Amino acid sequence: MKLSERLFDELERAIRNGVLRAGEHLPSIREACRTRQLSVTTVSRASLQLESRDLIESQPQSGYFVRALHVEPSSDPIAVSQPPDTSTDVDTSRLLLTTINSIRTGSAVPLGSPYPDPTLLPWQRVHQQISAFARRLRDARAVLDDQPPGHPELIRLSTPTLPQLGVAEYLKNDGFKHHLRRVRQTLAQQARIMISMARRFFPEHSRLSRPEGGCVLWVELAPHVGTMALYREALERGWSIGADRMFSTSNTYGHFMRLNYSYPWSPEIEAAVIELGRIAAAMTVRSAR
Repeated sequence: MKLSERLFDELERAIRNGVLRAGEHLPSIREACRTRQLSVTTVSRASLQLESRDLIESQPQSGYFVRALHVEPSSDPIAVSQPPDTSTDVDTSRLLLTTINSIRTGSAVPLGSPYPDPTLLPWQRVHQQISAFARRLRDARAVLDDQPPGHPELIRLSTPTLPQLGVAEYLKNDGFKHHLRRVRQTLAQQARIMISMARRFFPEHSRLSRPEGGCVLWVELAPHVGTMALYREALERGWSIGADRMFSTSNTYGHFMRLNYSYPWSPEIEAAVIELGRIAAAMTVRSAR
């Protein structure tokens, strides 16, 4: 058995047996190499194998931490809806524009954003590839010189642009799979934080979705708590949320809301989630009277 496999087996047993507990900070690779008299390659391979099994997770500039093996929900998850087969005319343009404009201007904590955090995208690496192609081609005519004769407009349409060439090169040779793995880990970690905060500060009987991907968490409040009222209160305080009427053709889901967890956790986001929970709790009490 290879040294990396032995180290993996040892750490896996320690995690599964509770010797290493969820949230515990593991020694750095350099420290593990020094204390165990192992090479960097050996420790790195064992760490990557543990990470691939979802036993540990890496956090930027912090190192590796033990992940929770099982997360028991505090309440039943939100059931999957069954929409009708017929189409319905819906006009939510004003609601959507208000939300998106507040996010674009940076005037709102973007819990209601329908998009993932743009900083998760590998813009820098793609721009580097585009610049490399630009240096090689020097000018756009160099591309056309290699094309067969034909209609100029068709040639222009069939000729890849520099951004297309840069993206293609990045996807092929510049670590896109590794980037996706890091993004998945980041989103999974931030989803756990958002779920934990929602369970702690939202009304006791709120129900939460169980995200297995994407970047949003659904929250179901008490049936008589309208999230449109919560949406308006949030905007007044400089936050955005996804309210029921953005996603439904009826009032069936008037007590549902959607929270985007893709943005880096910050004091502003934490304060917004805590206050949203308090407002929702007050609305729950009022609706029960």
